[in-house]
Amino acid sequence: MAYLHWYRWYYGLISALALVYLWINRRRLWEIPFVVLLGYALSIATFQSFYYVEGRNRWTVEPVLLLLAAGGTLCVRDRLRTRMAVIG
Repeated sequence: MAYLHWYRWYYGLISALALVYLWINRRRLWEIPFVVLLGYALSIATFQSFYYVEGRNRWTVEPVLLLLAAGGTLCVRDRLRTRMAVIG
């Protein structure tokens, strides 16, 4: 079960990056694309919590979380670039 250790790190990382993206774009959260994306993820999570108890069933929510994590990665990259430009 060594993969479980790495999966926890992986899931923690993409969750943190998704939260970074949502925090940076919190003023735009009520625009239609965000509402659709978040509604999709929340509806899957809600219905799966009713029917499934095992953690492996969160894999259907993971693609949406990966989209948000990719956005968070780009936000972090842009912030680092602007800080490096100011310093350099």
